[in-house]
This record gives sequence, C-alpha cells and structure tokens, in this order.
Amino acid sequence: MNHIKSINGLMKYLREKHHMQIGGTYDKRKLKNVGYYHGYKGYRYIKNPNNKINFNSFDELMAIIEFDNKVKILLYPQVMFIETALKSYALEVIIQKGKTESFSEIYADLMTDYKSYKEIKYKNAYKKRLDTFNRIQNTIANKYANDNNIVSHFILYLFHTC
Repeated sequence: MNHIKSINGLMKYLREKHHMQIGGTYDKRKLKNVGYYHGYKGYRYIKNPNNKINFNSFDELMAIIEFDNKVKILLYPQVMFIETALKSYALEVIIQKGKTESFSEIYADLMTDYKSYKEIKYKNAYKKRLDTFNRIQNTIANKYANDNNIVSHFILYLFHTC
C-alpha cells in the first residue's frame, strides 16, 4: 500500500480496499478528530493481522474508537494513582536501603543484581544496568540542555559524586 497522505486519500482507501461505507464532510471531520492511526491502523485486526475486523461502515469503527476512549477515561485516573503511589513507595524503599539520596551511590551500591548471574546472563543483566544508567543520564541531559529549571536545580545535588 502506498502511504496515504491526506484524509481524502484515507477515506478513498477505506472505501476501496476495506469496502467500508464512509460519508462526506461529517465523517471526514470525525476522521480528522480521531486521527490517521485510529482511522487506518488502530482497529484493523485483533492481536494478529490474520484476525481482521471487517467493518462495514465508518460508524462501526467510530463506535469502537468511542468505546476505547471511554474505557481509557474510566481507567486513567486509577492507573495514574497507582503509578504515582508505586513510584513513591519504591523511592522511599530505595532511599532507606541506600541511606542516601545520591543517584550515583544508589546506582553503585543497590543496582547490583547483575552480580548474582553467571556468564551470558551476567552480561545481559550488566547491559540492562548500563542501559538504565544511560536512559537516566540522557533524560537528565535533555532536560538540562533545554534549561529545565527543576532538573538543573537538582543536578549538582543528586549527582555530586559522578
């Protein structure tokens, strides 16, 4: 399939390739609002490309998109609450066990699981440890480079031993 570059092209594709009934201006506006991904790729199949969903009309596709959005709206606040609580509890345990707030010391003293492995598993675990360090450092570097005052304020304090 050629990449579809316009809403009109996507609508034509849905009509011709997927035999979906899709109207004019009203459906075009809806499609713009849900976006290209949802309109074209988001609901073509379930888990596996062989399990295709054969929508007959754009209204059926929109019903799935609206249901998906309602489920997200229902669950998002609870998921965010759990995520925030888990981060808070994890940070508390890390600081208590490390007896420090310094990331460098926590990294050196607590992130040592890789030592419990042998040979290939050791190498993989050590690589994960290094990758974690790199992701953290890259995130901080990006925030610091963009003059994020919150990050800049804590850089010297948290990383004074790097």
